[in-house]
Amino acid sequence: MSGLFATFNVAKRGLFAQQKAIDVTTHNIANANTEGYSRQRAMMETTTPFSMPSVNNAIGPGQLGTGVQISIIQRVRDEFLDYQFRNESSTMGMYEARDRFLSEIESVFNEPSDKGLSTVIGKFFDSWQELSKQAETSNARTVVAQQANALANELNHTYNQLQKIRSNTQMVIKDTVFQVNNYLDQIDSLNQQIMNVKISGQEPNDLMDKRDLLVDKLSSEFNIDIKKKNFYTVDLNPTDVETIPEGGEKLLVRKEPNYAVSRFSYINGIEEIKNDEGKITALKVSYLKEGDSNKPGKEILINFNTPIEQGKAKEIKRHIDECRVMWAE
Repeated sequence: MSGLFATFNVAKRGLFAQQKAIDVTTHNIANANTEGYSRQRAMMETTTPFSMPSVNNAIGPGQLGTGVQISIIQRVRDEFLDYQFRNESSTMGMYEARDRFLSEIESVFNEPSDKGLSTVIGKFFDSWQELSKQAETSNARTVVAQQANALANELNHTYNQLQKIRSNTQMVIKDTVFQVNNYLDQIDSLNQQIMNVKISGQEPNDLMDKRDLLVDKLSSEFNIDIKKKNFYTVDLNPTDVETIPEGGEKLLVRKEPNYAVSRFSYINGIEEIKNDEGKITALKVSYLKEGDSNKPGKEILINFNTPIEQGKAKEIKRHIDECRVMWAE
């Protein structure tokens, strides 16, 4: 019913709605430098008017409004841009990793330069050329020996430096595996929190920002596929699932709590088992669960029972050694 109190109520609702809109604006300003934060806006709508048409109400000149209210506090975010960003982030992450280690290899070889490996090799062969001209002189023979020693030292130094880069690369892979699994655990936890908040009838904007930030970081490590579910939840898996072993769980994050998901493990040891003929008959693989040094897993034995399999053993070992990442539930 209309009247003086109804007028006051309209004014009160308007003040409350505008105050909440100011609160949203204040929240936006306070988080202007917060990583991953998405701007929010208050969506307003009219409240239920007086004199809704019914058999008990006479038709008047029009419905009398009762004011305004905040219907929802909405994130301002473009999902298509998110999709594009994550695709390009995966590509950029791949080339950044290549650039990092290839730059280290480039610095080891130090080419072209006056002190690089090619210069030392050139001096070594030049010394032999001089020796061929005057083989009877001791000076020429001494120069050959010195250049041979310099070349051997340079080759050994280069080898040791490359071995250090290889070890550093494996440590980076181990740390990355641990970090990726940590991201996945956080995303999974946020997934459940978001669903609980949405079921209660509220908008989990800040929680969704945190989840999207983690997904953005995860996309720089490998290509991911995101499937949106109800209550703002997501299922997450790698884009390339064809290489996952048959029967293996393909999802890394899923909407349903307490269901099986997969994680990554780090292979920290590969041991050859040979027969009397010196052929590799098996590989003993040890690994760390989720890349955690405190969680060693059970050793895996890969058997090569036929001559054809034994012929491919070294290639398989090389592949495992280069990758060092294992898919595990």
